Amino acid sequence: MLDKGVSLQYESYAELIASLEISYIDGIDAISSVWVANAYRKQGIASFMIKRTIEWAKTRKLSELQLIAAGLEMNHANDLPQKGLIKFYEKFGFEKMLARENSFVKMRLKL
Repeated sequence: MLDKGVSLQYESYAELIASLEISYIDGIDAISSVWVANAYRKQGIASFMIKRTIEWAKTRKLSELQLIAAGLEMNHANDLPQKGLIKFYEKFGFEKMLARENSFVKMRLKL
């Protein structure tokens, strides 16, 4: 227990290295954002977060998860071209629902 008036100081602070956001849109749970800091990419962090999210969705007894894949061509902060991003999500079982050339690709994973 800390006494009143104690000041805690740290020489270094936590650094955000990755995030995954889930939104509830029109009655559907959707992965709305996946981000990994440049210095930590290609280490399996995004894959780990996707796998944990799928596990979480199954424990919540969700019927599906959706997402919109927006690659490098969409001017997002994404290093993967659209085809690479779609391939990344497909390895977890996501399937295309709606695809328009040179546009966003809506994907879904049935649980």
